[in-house]
Amino acid sequence: MWPPFSHEFDHVAVGLACGRKDAFRTVALAIGFEGKISATVQGETFKHRAAPILAAAGPLPHARLGLGKSDAPPKQKARLLKAECGQCDYTVRVTRKWVDEAGAPHCPVHGAMHVDTGGIGDAASGLAEAA
Repeated sequence: MWPPFSHEFDHVAVGLACGRKDAFRTVALAIGFEGKISATVQGETFKHRAAPILAAAGPLPHARLGLGKSDAPPKQKARLLKAECGQCDYTVRVTRKWVDEAGAPHCPVHGAMHVDTGGIGDAASGLAEAA
């Protein structure tokens, strides 16, 4: 289920300034929380009401959260940047190292190309056609 999230959503619904006072308590009890108001647990009413919503939402679309090894796919270590000629369809891939050291590659016909860094880093971002 969503034990920590549902409690926090209650805070969002009533406003953080409310803390765990009147409005928080009213909403918490109305949606089916039970127990001490500072450490609410999901009662059977909440579980019954939330079940169809959770079934429709499906699993959370991210890797397992927590300390230790993630079950997310490993991050790519070497990424080729896409360089395109602004005047024709000539496209090449180049590593950031070469863009940083030698500049943007050149189209055989039109000269310097634009390197798409995907917004990562400063060195190659915004390289425009120079020729």
